[in-house]
Amino acid sequence: SSIDGNMATISGLNHPLVAYANDATIKNVILDNVTIGENANGYAGAICSEALGDTRIYNCGVKSGTISGTNAGSIVGKLDGNARVINCYSFATVSGGTWGAGIVGYNSFSSTISDLRTMVMTQSKL
Repeated sequence: SSIDGNMATISGLNHPLVAYANDATIKNVILDNVTIGENANGYAGAICSEALGDTRIYNCGVKSGTISGTNAGSIVGKLDGNARVINCYSFATVSGGTWGAGIVGYNSFSSTISDLRTMVMTQSKL
């Protein structure tokens, strides 16, 4: 499945835009004034609580708000499989118990040059 927000700003969410994404594409979404808590698995993210498989999150941002949970990230709570966060930003306040980070709360795999899986990255135009 795919979501394209066309760079529209959505304000006042008290839940993630997408709770669970597997092999999805989410792009061009801007959130403002959010208050996001963790899901039943302890993951909190404003764009997506859990991004799995080949999910791609492009050009998304959080202008303001708070994201909190055991594993909290402003864009994604849990990044797993081959999921990627590309060209995203956040000015939200993130707080977490076990893991709390800026863009991704819990990255389940540390990619290496010879084994690329989950990733937070920027991508320039070719």
